[in-house]
Amino acid sequence: MKHGTSVFNRNVLKLIAFAAMLADHAAVLLFDGCIPLRIIGRLSFPIFAYMIAEGCRYTSNRLRYFLRLFVLGVLCNLIYFLAMKQLTLSILITFSLSILLIYLIDALRTQREEKRVPVLPVLGILALLTVTYFLGGTTSPLRAYHVTLDYGILGVLTPALIYCLPEKWEKLVMLGAAMVAETLCTEWYQIFSLLALPLLLLYNGEPGSRRLKYFFYLGYPLHLLLLAAISMLL
Repeated sequence: MKHGTSVFNRNVLKLIAFAAMLADHAAVLLFDGCIPLRIIGRLSFPIFAYMIAEGCRYTSNRLRYFLRLFVLGVLCNLIYFLAMKQLTLSILITFSLSILLIYLIDALRTQREEKRVPVLPVLGILALLTVTYFLGGTTSPLRAYHVTLDYGILGVLTPALIYCLPEKWEKLVMLGAAMVAETLCTEWYQIFSLLALPLLLLYNGEPGSRRLKYFFYLGYPLHLLLLAAISMLL
């Protein structure tokens, strides 16, 4: 996937997404929804969604990859509840469901290639989509109890669609369409998510240094904890 104009590896893109996410969470927790910071924050979801699909493709241990993200998601939810008193399920929970969906899609493909009836993968996909609906659907009965899934059903489907599409341009077109759909369903400033597409166009497919691996995993709960502590002090 290397090209002369493709200059960003996975770590560089993740650092950009992390900085954007930090700005977004600071806007929510400290600055009363500051719109310029929220606009910057729109870069984070498309980049992280793309990187989740890449992680599923290249990870050496799929179970560990899922569990690491899911456990951190639960931890972040506890922090988020303490800070915001809301039951919004964090983006890590959303992406954990995306990872499960990708694994089930792969299992479905494998069983079809082996000329087997893919009963379990199909049932698994239906069960996961049902759970996703109840957690993130706009008409879910759980919304009455203020339980919501960050980015909802679209957030779960987006990394899986990126994973399934073969060509980079197809992935980016689909991602752009998903961000337009998200804008129509939520806030106007979500349209600035499209600014992530030129950055992803410069992605060279290289992982970058492994030394940053745990920075990204630990940075998510730690930055939430720090912002929550500052919010409580203020």
